[in-house]
Amino acid sequence: MIPQKRVELVKLVQQYDLPFENIMDDKKTRQCFNDYLKSNLNEEPFLFMNELDHYVTLIGTKTRYKAAKRIVDEYLLNTSPHAINISNSLRQEAYDNLEKSDESNCPKDLFDAIRLHVYMDLKQCLPNFLDSDMFRTHVMESMKHDSKYLESVGSPKADSCTQDDSTDEQTQDDSSTKTDMSTHDNAQNITDIYDPKILNVTDVDFERVLAEVKDDCMWKRVQHNSKRSLYISQNALFNGKRGLKKMKEITIYPYPVDEVFYALIDERYFDAIEKGFKDPKNVQYHKFGKYAGTIIHKKLKLPLMQLREFLVMKSARKEKNGSYIIAKKSVELEKIPRTKGCIRGMAIAGTLIEKIDEKNTRVTLVAYADLGGWTSPAVFNRLAALADDSKYKSTLSVLKQRRGVSLGEPGRSFGILDTLKHFEAFKE
Repeated sequence: MIPQKRVELVKLVQQYDLPFENIMDDKKTRQCFNDYLKSNLNEEPFLFMNELDHYVTLIGTKTRYKAAKRIVDEYLLNTSPHAINISNSLRQEAYDNLEKSDESNCPKDLFDAIRLHVYMDLKQCLPNFLDSDMFRTHVMESMKHDSKYLESVGSPKADSCTQDDSTDEQTQDDSSTKTDMSTHDNAQNITDIYDPKILNVTDVDFERVLAEVKDDCMWKRVQHNSKRSLYISQNALFNGKRGLKKMKEITIYPYPVDEVFYALIDERYFDAIEKGFKDPKNVQYHKFGKYAGTIIHKKLKLPLMQLREFLVMKSARKEKNGSYIIAKKSVELEKIPRTKGCIRGMAIAGTLIEKIDEKNTRVTLVAYADLGGWTSPAVFNRLAALADDSKYKSTLSVLKQRRGVSLGEPGRSFGILDTLKHFEAFKE
């Protein structure tokens, strides 16, 4: 029901938790926040964050270097037209970083320290914005077109609804990304693939990996060299109304297929290969006929972002031609609620590990990942296309280390090797 009186509107808004990240994810609410800051002569931090969102998506170092110099001129000099309020030490750090950069080497994280400072400044402005007449008017107008507007940018508080009052930041799509399901007649949703509340592993999980690996029409190549190729999907996969592109990465390793498989699942080298992830734990193990699944809980720490967590079930099988497939998908368990302070991500992925010859192996990863939080689909999709080769290099290093100490089958693998042995035993 749309409130008819302002006092009713005030009470209604107070019943919702409205996270800063959700406000920034919604295009019209974000613009309203910008208008509010502008009316209070405090628009500069908002404009600066917009500039950085664009800066990190730039591919060429020459283009990025040019943009970095413009950002310094526009926001970081004392005489800049939109100078932001930061400490002299942060300002000097940015100058020094730019001084070390040039057209051939200009890092994406050049302004990360300032970004965190400005992010916190903006976040501190949120309570006053939510209590402003400007926001209330925006809510009133938005509810005329969408009666569930407040649910789209927030969640009912525990004392007004029995729904979970965790720090989960369930976000809606940013309509500026043009990935709304209404614009895609043949859009596919995660719910069309599987139900994360139902625990099972079937042939379908493995065949989906094979189908996506082999479907060349599904992908657009964005990076390529003799050892590694990166692709993004032509179409988005939707989690509700949030549409994100899938990613496919093909890498070639000068090692036999068994060595590569063992290296990728070896628990001892998890931190070396899966950089950014932390605290991995094997929390459950299930058998489903000929397949078994191991459920792994892990956290992901990204710069300037709230901690993410994933609860993923993995299962492995070996093909008749000697190839390995590892199928992976997010699941939901009542016994493992979302961790306070973390955003629960969603992932569906798979890895095909193929023998090229006795000394070389091809690894193809196909993956969909929704990190949630304040990351617009447009920016996320662009960043996916810019993924570097750090994981490839780390895996090469691990392969070299394992061979140096003559390691074979790993003793611990978060249960992944156990799922393979279960499959092999079932076949017999």
